[in-house]
Amino acid sequence: MAKLGNQAYKIIGDQLRIPIKPGEYFYIKLHKRVLEFLSDSTFRLGSVTSTASKAVLTFVKTAKINKPRGYVAIDMNEDNVTAMSSDGETRIFNLSKLKKAGYGYFERKRNLQRRYQKDRRVLRKALSKLSRNYRNKVYTMLHQTSKHIVKWCKEKNYGLIYEDLKGLRKAVNAKSKRPNRFNGKVQMISKRSKKLKRRLNNWWFRRFLKQMEHKALWEGVKTVESRYTRGSSSTCLICGFRLKGYPNGLVECERHILMNRHVVACLNLLKWEGVVRPQPLLKCSYEASPDEAPFGADEEKARSKRGEVKYHE
Repeated sequence: MAKLGNQAYKIIGDQLRIPIKPGEYFYIKLHKRVLEFLSDSTFRLGSVTSTASKAVLTFVKTAKINKPRGYVAIDMNEDNVTAMSSDGETRIFNLSKLKKAGYGYFERKRNLQRRYQKDRRVLRKALSKLSRNYRNKVYTMLHQTSKHIVKWCKEKNYGLIYEDLKGLRKAVNAKSKRPNRFNGKVQMISKRSKKLKRRLNNWWFRRFLKQMEHKALWEGVKTVESRYTRGSSSTCLICGFRLKGYPNGLVECERHILMNRHVVACLNLLKWEGVVRPQPLLKCSYEASPDEAPFGADEEKARSKRGEVKYHE
């Protein structure tokens, strides 16, 4: 691998010239997308990173963040991404193929390890090819989804609101001192099952958020990382108390209508960030005593008396 500053290389026509020795160079043909960037005067050339398989040419751009006239809330899930705008338009991106691909990748990797356990050279080559194919599939679908969302926000001059999922993997991999059921000793044992840890550690949420944030800043779209994330899909929009969940992805409040949990999460993000208020259609008749603790939302906004909700600006 080699990394060169913007003064160590030169672009001649549609080729990138990289020096080897004084007076000796090798040339790399540029992609048509790079040529489009070169024709735009707002971009400045950055560094070049060269590896055995590719060369990456970076561009620098000073983007102006526009003041949004609305927001789009993003709810991240293992098999889909739900996006809902402040004017009520909802778009759900089905990414269940990535979840299935993750299961298939794990099984194929295990089979290869059993098959070539005595030939490490062949095993390393087979695993490298398998991992590359899996990464390409994941990155392609995530790029397509994030590009569509950012394009939607730019057309409507909307900002982006997404959940702060930092610390998720740390919570999943947490351990506590408990007696080991096999030897009886008190040891640090995982709180979660091995299957759950494998699923969530293989989840692509961090990469997707980074891609979406980078694309949004590149296009001048404002991004907001919501401080309120706990219980966004299981908190009532009106009273702030916990909703009853069902296996089909629906949630229900006491004497309340059924709603999709992903839509509820987006509405809660918009509500907690002060973008929108719950619609009159979603009036809640839950009668809660003042001593009950709300789940997820701010306590001042969550308290209600006989279905009457008080809002504080």
